[in-house]
Amino acid sequence: MSSIDIESFIDAAPLSRFQWQAIAICLSIGLLDGMDIQLIGVAAPALAHDWGLQPKDLGPVFMAAPAGMIVGALGLGPLADRFGRKWLIIAATLLFGLLTLATTRVTSVPELTLLRFLTGIGLGGALPNLISLVNEYSPTRLRGTITAVAFCGLPLGSMLGGLLARWAIPQFGWPSIFFIGGIIPILIAVAASFLLPESIRYLLLDAANRPAVLALLKRIAPLAAIPADVTPALMAPLQQKSSPLDVFGPNRTPTTLLLSLSIGMNMFMLYFLLNWIPTLMHIAGMTQANALWSSILINLGGTLGAFSWGILMDRFGNFRAMSFAGVTAAAAILMVGFGNESKVLLLPALFVTGFCVLGAQIGAYSLIASVYPTKIRSTGVGTVLGIGRLGSVFGPLAGALMLTLGWPIPLIFAAVAVPGLISALGIWATGRLPRNFS
Repeated sequence: MSSIDIESFIDAAPLSRFQWQAIAICLSIGLLDGMDIQLIGVAAPALAHDWGLQPKDLGPVFMAAPAGMIVGALGLGPLADRFGRKWLIIAATLLFGLLTLATTRVTSVPELTLLRFLTGIGLGGALPNLISLVNEYSPTRLRGTITAVAFCGLPLGSMLGGLLARWAIPQFGWPSIFFIGGIIPILIAVAASFLLPESIRYLLLDAANRPAVLALLKRIAPLAAIPADVTPALMAPLQQKSSPLDVFGPNRTPTTLLLSLSIGMNMFMLYFLLNWIPTLMHIAGMTQANALWSSILINLGGTLGAFSWGILMDRFGNFRAMSFAGVTAAAAILMVGFGNESKVLLLPALFVTGFCVLGAQIGAYSLIASVYPTKIRSTGVGTVLGIGRLGSVFGPLAGALMLTLGWPIPLIFAAVAVPGLISALGIWATGRLPRNFS
């Protein structure tokens, strides 16, 4: 009986309709992350007015979802390595949708905070498994580009959330956007149950799944001649179980810690910008309408950056491209702070900031997945994103603290630029580490 190497088979075959279908589903789920970031932010003023609150009273609400994402990324990543990626993704997406629907019924800050935390668990659990699944169905030569396409949904979803709120809240009130935002993921979860494939690598853990694996290979390359008695296999050995401890140890700890630091610094910048840029631009003298456009410009840059960084990573290498992104992000954020009175400087600086912060965040997903072997890929991605998510908690908190202390706008942006340099340094150092662990 002959054998066929899965990695080589996927690398040799052209991208099929089946693969693009899986990527489209992942893109749809990725939209939810970006949309969720914007929905609570744009709903906050109307919600605070209805409940008679001050904006500061909603602080726990803003931090709850990022905290839940940490739990979801750390907790559901290992579960997927044990029970399969597909159904964990579907369960996490369905959880997100149902809890978002339940948000329309809350009547107090504690209730809303709890629901936001649980919603974050769903989002945090889905993302690392999506990253792993996309990487497993992508040929090596196009992995960066395909990952970028699949996860450009973050900035697109962010823009969608803002546009949805502009239309729905004035007519139907703030609960309406959570109703729509809950129905969408439920529909996506139903579609994913039919269209999203299971991980071939997970299926190979059980010899009884051989017919299912061969059927997936046939869908990837319909014209390929696959003998009926062939045995699908992987060059890398497989293991049945994994845990977060597997991504630490003599050969893995430096990689995991450096990537977690780099992702955390990027998320610090990202969540600071998405939460505070309209407020800071308004303080700097913009009208409220123009201040909101600054957020849209960052998301536009992020959308184009998501595509572009994937191509650049395939052309120049993951570590070199992502290190350059961090340095450029720091320079652009500095320009936003010191050039906020000049549209000639401010508008391109906002665009480049989104391009190098939000766009590069998508590219970094591919980089993370590339450094861990298949047997612990979801665990590795989940651990790095889980630890890195701490930046998404501290970014908005830092903005509130700096404003409370009365820091001037240029100094605030100068402080936020520093994490860009730290992120670049961490990725550069990771690229210097050996990649030969098994």
